[in-house]
Amino acid sequence: MTVWKNRSEKFYIKVSLFLIAYICISAVLKISVLSIGLIFISLAFVNRPEHLLPSVLISSLLGDFFVAFPGMGVSRILVLVYIIFSFIQSIRQTRKYSGMHILSLFLASVFCFFSSRLSLTGEIKPAITMILNLVMLFFMMYARLDNYESLFMNLKYCICIFSFFLFGLVITGRRVIYISGRLTLDGANSNVLGMCLAQLIIFLLAIVWAEEQKKAKLIEMICICSNVYILLLTGSRSSAIATIVTFAVLAVFHILKKGNMSRKIISICMVVLGLLVAYKMLETLNPILLERFTTEDILADGGTGRAEIWEIMLKNVIPEHFWLGIGLGGGNTVYAMSPYTARALGVHNLYITVLAQIGCIGSLFFYIFWIKCLLVVIKSMRQVRYLEVPFFMILTAFINGIGEEVFSERFLWFGAGLAFMIIYNRKRRKVEAKNEEKVIVCG
Repeated sequence: MTVWKNRSEKFYIKVSLFLIAYICISAVLKISVLSIGLIFISLAFVNRPEHLLPSVLISSLLGDFFVAFPGMGVSRILVLVYIIFSFIQSIRQTRKYSGMHILSLFLASVFCFFSSRLSLTGEIKPAITMILNLVMLFFMMYARLDNYESLFMNLKYCICIFSFFLFGLVITGRRVIYISGRLTLDGANSNVLGMCLAQLIIFLLAIVWAEEQKKAKLIEMICICSNVYILLLTGSRSSAIATIVTFAVLAVFHILKKGNMSRKIISICMVVLGLLVAYKMLETLNPILLERFTTEDILADGGTGRAEIWEIMLKNVIPEHFWLGIGLGGGNTVYAMSPYTARALGVHNLYITVLAQIGCIGSLFFYIFWIKCLLVVIKSMRQVRYLEVPFFMILTAFINGIGEEVFSERFLWFGAGLAFMIIYNRKRRKVEAKNEEKVIVCG
């Protein structure tokens, strides 16, 4: 039985890697008809939808780059497939759901729908995006995994493949554009690419400490260095700050964690050395770009105009729509700011965006959910392997959110789903182990 399970896991990991490669190649070729193949490949995961999650995560990190059809991203197709397969699996397993969780999902979905429908623009698409994120989180939380370690192995392999793909794009120049010296992908601006790279770097940094194989650790370190180099090329200051701060917290966490102290210090030194190498490479190749990261440059341009936008939102827009907000979606923020400035752009701040779009009432429930989520994760993090991975992904997103909009980004909600998936499966294993002990004792 164990051999069969190992072979099964290997099969799903291989198909998952093939799907990632297929998505990347399709994005480079920009042939919409190839996207039909995504659905056919995804059918392989009908019995094991959790192995579709690496593709969901990666496609969500660059949503505007991975486009399946006009107006339809690859991420949306994959998350729909994941939800459908998870629902089918739950029927087969006669899975029981908490009534409170179902009610919470229903009320949150209703709030999202009316927030969009009654918004300044009346656009419904943001509600669909958010509802899909919530339903994905719900099914991830209730996913029954016999071995969630294999899922993390799959995630690790797919992220390494994706990291090499991004480095290949930069080297070859395919779908790469430089605007004012900043690296941009065709379909994904510098800040979006920066957020993507910050998530990849932190995921690999969290994994590398738990890695036991030296070859695998070396490959992960190479991927981290290449991602740091590309991140610096994007010139995304908020993503760079998020990466540095989260890395510092991650390093402290592992130093305080029980284990071989010398091994921890060597690992941290290796990572720091890799970051310095990437920095020095950029300093040699593009020293002008590094000026964006100086305090003088940030103060001179007001965070690329963010200071002016934040002031307008806090002084004018939010007070007028304090309780229920202007409605979900970036289009509403642009519309609300247009009477006050000719530079009506995105807010580029998670916390102001949340308050502006869903108001004081929506913000209250938003922060209650995330505070509860993080407290549950922190409580179990030292005892549960891999749980630090989603925690630091979420932390990176919230720090990144100081200068970017991550409120409705799928990777943020994916992090919460991944954390709950680990916690709930660990609890289920404990209950099943106790039941087995009782059966043995009674027998």
